[in-house]
Amino acid sequence: MALEALAAAVYTTLTGDTGAGGVATLTGGRIYESHGPQDAALPLVEFSFVAGALLDSFSGTSAVIQAELQVDSYGQLILGAEPMRTLGDAIKAKLHRASLTATGYTKFQLLMTDPGVVTREGEGMRLTQRYRYWAA
Repeated sequence: MALEALAAAVYTTLTGDTGAGGVATLTGGRIYESHGPQDAALPLVEFSFVAGALLDSFSGTSAVIQAELQVDSYGQLILGAEPMRTLGDAIKAKLHRASLTATGYTKFQLLMTDPGVVTREGEGMRLTQRYRYWAA
């Protein structure tokens, strides 16, 4: 089992949110695993798996992953914090307490552990959210 399948599930979930106020709608589809292009327009979302561990089972095989997913959202400073909070709420609506489908896994669930705070970063705004996830 590989993290690629979990990343694909997160990507599909966020890019598939195309309704009014959806993550893909709010970002113009600019959603990236790890890092987006340096010159990408804002807003955008980047996500990455930042910590994790395989949990041993009684059968001796490590079949369960417990780890953290970090989701960073970037926006324009001139627009202020409110659009960032709106984007963060949209991401939370798709990922918090979600059960996603990932190839090779029977279960992939996420739970928000840190809703983050909008901060200034250079000439822009940033919101970092963290999710604990379990996959088996």
